[in-house]
Amino acid sequence: TYTLSLHDALPIYIVIDPNCIFCHQLYEALVPQIAAGTLQVHWIVTGLIKPSSQGKAYAILAAEDPLAALATNEKTFNSVTEEGGITPLNTPAASVQAALAANEAFMCKMQFPGTPVILYETSNGMPYIKEGVPSDDELKAIIHNSSHS
Repeated sequence: TYTLSLHDALPIYIVIDPNCIFCHQLYEALVPQIAAGTLQVHWIVTGLIKPSSQGKAYAILAAEDPLAALATNEKTFNSVTEEGGITPLNTPAASVQAALAANEAFMCKMQFPGTPVILYETSNGMPYIKEGVPSDDELKAIIHNSSHS
């Protein structure tokens, strides 16, 4: 997982796939809050949806700057074909393969049926898990609850 360093926000964790159209929509919805420094996200990258997902996940995880690689994938996302824009990496280092395997094992252990999945701890210490794309109201609540420590 990779984190944007922010000081006043509780982190949220989001399980994503580089070729997931719904993950892409969620990413775009969160960019303003991330850019403003009011939202801290730990991205948990998986590679399960399409044959190219694994190579694209490897490319993101192996990048010198994984957040920049994720941003490239999302900026060049093709919504028509539902394909992330990053070039797949098909021969990653063993450590990158292990990182992706750990992310996918987490997803399987938690029995998440697909991506995206949003996880965070509410201000009263209760866990919150949202599978799929949140409604606008749910997304506003997630951002509000995670930005008040």
